[in-house]
Amino acid sequence: MPKSQREKKISERDAESVFQAEMEFAKRARAIASQTAISKKDLQQEYETLIEQYEKLLQQTAKITRISDSTQLKLRRTQEALNALNAELARALSIAEAEQRRAEEASRFKTELLAIAAHDLKNPLQSIIGFASLIQESAKSPVDMQRYATTIQNAAQRMFKLINELLNTTAIDAGKLTLNRFPCSLDELASVVLAANLQQANQKQQRIDFHAEPNCIAEVDAERIREVFDNLVSNAIKYSPIGKTIWIRIFRATSSDGDALPVIRFTVRDEGQGLTEDDMKKLFGRFQRLSAKPTGGESSTGLGLSIAKQLVELHNGKLWAESEGKDRGTTFIVELPILPKKTSESE
Repeated sequence: MPKSQREKKISERDAESVFQAEMEFAKRARAIASQTAISKKDLQQEYETLIEQYEKLLQQTAKITRISDSTQLKLRRTQEALNALNAELARALSIAEAEQRRAEEASRFKTELLAIAAHDLKNPLQSIIGFASLIQESAKSPVDMQRYATTIQNAAQRMFKLINELLNTTAIDAGKLTLNRFPCSLDELASVVLAANLQQANQKQQRIDFHAEPNCIAEVDAERIREVFDNLVSNAIKYSPIGKTIWIRIFRATSSDGDALPVIRFTVRDEGQGLTEDDMKKLFGRFQRLSAKPTGGESSTGLGLSIAKQLVELHNGKLWAESEGKDRGTTFIVELPILPKKTSESE
């Protein structure tokens, strides 16, 4: 028989014994009290007998109390163990549910990636195939060949950009994106990005007003930050109407967090379609379709801004947007920690 059950039976038996002893004790006391005449000797003897019975009663009561305390302690420990087990089970269920949600999200993400890859790679591939055939079959002059080759190049660049975005997204999600940081002149990097996007702006008769402070030095992965700058500049061109102006600035400033730390700020402001309140809520989400539409038939994966924000934050920086509303333009701002002056001068 388990110890707890034995203690329970002993406790029940002793409790019954104590009850009987109490009854006998009370009965004997009443009998003594009812006697009208009793000698001092007899009274002394009865008193000693009562004391002896009372001491036994106390001993039995104490024994029951010890057994009861032991049982209560075991019950309390058992309850605490059950509570801990329930808490652990709840945590395990919560983790399992979170893992299931992540798996479902990953599955949806994979499906969306495949759909985008299939859809957005199809058109430039058709262009490459079609214009390559024209060069082979019907190009009659160097001018025709130049025009067809430019179309092929543009289509290939669209494919390359899409593939790069997909690779960046999967690398960031997997935690496998490695940053190769070196001191870099961000003003020079911004100039390179501007030069790469001038043709696109000229095709839409847009004016770019560019000003950069010299020696804006930060320790960054230059290729990744170039991707960020390029995304913001090309988006401004893509979503701005024909003939509008785009302002690009890069300069040293104080952190917008209010901690007075020096930063380098890169801003791109346009006269485009602006952002609604709903746009602002989902601006940096994946595969988000905003109210603004490309003004020259350009394509968009809905991944660029999400990747840009993640890349900036991997550099301990910030990326956000400001807009006064629909059709009132948008400003995108990047802040990156500035390289301390002594360090930058020694490089």
